[in-house]
Amino acid sequence: MNVVLIFDVSENAFPLVRETMRAKGYYYNWNANDKLYILPQNIVWKPNIEFLQAKTDLSEAIQTLNTARIAAGQSVIELLRYVALSATPWDAIQGKP
Repeated sequence: MNVVLIFDVSENAFPLVRETMRAKGYYYNWNANDKLYILPQNIVWKPNIEFLQAKTDLSEAIQTLNTARIAAGQSVIELLRYVALSATPWDAIQGKP
């Protein structure tokens, strides 16, 4: 199934987490009907994945970021909450980058 993952993290680290998730094959936009749809900063999605794997991927992404942050003497990122949802059917407003 296609899974949409919505998350809140501490340290205002949405861009860092999103880019780390992107490296794991997640997207924060998609093309449909000749239009580009852009998701809010705390949402990613991935095709052909199960809910449990999405949760694991998010936890691993934050752990990876925190390893580097601890080594640099920075505060850690905490996962405050998340929701994983099936991505279909969907409806959206395009949004702007």
